Amino acid sequence: MKNFVMFLTISRLISGPIIFCLANIFGQYLIAFIIFLLSSVTDFFDGFLARRYQAESSLGKVLDPIADKILLVCVLVSINLLIDSTYIGFLSIIIISREIWVSGLREHNSQMGKISKTSVSLLAKYKTATQFCSIALYYYSFAYNLALGFFIAGFILFLSVVLSIKTALDYTNNTFQEN
Repeated sequence: MKNFVMFLTISRLISGPIIFCLANIFGQYLIAFIIFLLSSVTDFFDGFLARRYQAESSLGKVLDPIADKILLVCVLVSINLLIDSTYIGFLSIIIISREIWVSGLREHNSQMGKISKTSVSLLAKYKTATQFCSIALYYYSFAYNLALGFFIAGFILFLSVVLSIKTALDYTNNTFQEN
């Protein structure tokens, strides 16, 4: 089971650049959409299976958030290049900046022996879900040229930014509060 869980994580590590190439070089938006959906599902299942079957590993704990960030950055850059929107670019910068900031907080808390200060919250899981819904809808909309889909995807991405800011503030407060 450990090997399967690690396979899921590694598949997410490499899927970001593959999705980028499919969408931005080859114009294969539907295939990019499908691979993104599969990658999104692995984000849930690798952690779930690792906990359920005691298949967690120290390498897996390090690679999982890295895989998440590589996937997220690749697809956000891909979408920005395809859509050429300053608004979507700005939202993407906030999302990526939040991910880097929270990673830094987690590293700090790890060194201080306070890992629980930045444990993944339920709101952060909703943040990830809204990001993934938005990104999937973008690729689907590219595949079928759906103007309404682009509009809805942009709105969902905005909601994910609101959740990104809120969770970043929560993690920051947890990290720097006196306790």
